Amino acid sequence: MNEKIWTLSNFISLLRILSTIPIGILLWNDHNIYAFFLAFIGGAVTDNLDGYFARKFNQITEFGKIIDPLADKIFIGAIVVIMMIKGQIPTAFVIAIILRDLLILAAGVLLSSKIKSVPPSNIIGKATVTIVGLNIALFMLNFQPLADYSLWLSYFMMALSLVAYTMRSFRLIREQK
Repeated sequence: MNEKIWTLSNFISLLRILSTIPIGILLWNDHNIYAFFLAFIGGAVTDNLDGYFARKFNQITEFGKIIDPLADKIFIGAIVVIMMIKGQIPTAFVIAIILRDLLILAAGVLLSSKIKSVPPSNIIGKATVTIVGLNIALFMLNFQPLADYSLWLSYFMMALSLVAYTMRSFRLIREQK
């Protein structure tokens, strides 16, 4: 691979990964409000900025297609695992999030080996991450009844996104042949 790896957008994705450390410390020490602002302001800003800069400066790279979703998975995974340990979020929800992410990651690696590129995320995946993120925010801010009810929407969107990723993967493999 002879492409530039250290672009501005890839650096921003790396910052999102590193930001899990202070957020995790805040959550562990029951400073959920501060963790919320850092996670959802910083996380949302960096997630949008990395894509914006990649497109604006024509720096979309195969590495960026990997590190951006990986940063999201590490970011969300660390937050929900800490919240689960602290008893602030249901274990089943955490398992569903991590299992979905692992399946998508494994499928992405397999698909990459078959079609020699990493397909970008799609609108259903982005909507799922947004809904799951909002659900996590509700738990983080202790809006319990609303958080509990919105779990069903998160579960539905996670299932829908898995179906969409699976269908797209099979289509891309068929088109490659």
